[in-house]
Amino acid sequence: MNEPTSAFPEVPGSGASGAGAPVPHDGTPAEPASRNGLGGPPVDAPPPRPLTGWLSMALGILFVFLGALWTLQGMDVLSGSKMSGASIWSVIGPIVALVGLILIVLGVRRRSKSKRS
Repeated sequence: MNEPTSAFPEVPGSGASGAGAPVPHDGTPAEPASRNGLGGPPVDAPPPRPLTGWLSMALGILFVFLGALWTLQGMDVLSGSKMSGASIWSVIGPIVALVGLILIVLGVRRRSKSKRS
């Protein structure tokens, strides 16, 4: 008969290439693999931090862009819309851009604060 010569029978595909893994002959379950051996975070790594500050930074960038656009349209530098040449947009634009800068600064502070803790 074909009895295995070792305690671990050969798994199909293991051959000379070593692609298979030995299986215990007595039917006991294999030990669980360590997390750091399978591409996961190391066992002693700190838990992942939630993303903080990104929303306010993204909104701040959007506000700065819109504020600059509205300012240029209000000053009639960019023409071709109903906002072009309307002086109210040359006042609203810088205010919106300033709010955007404040949001960016708050987001950066929040991120650096979460990195320290």
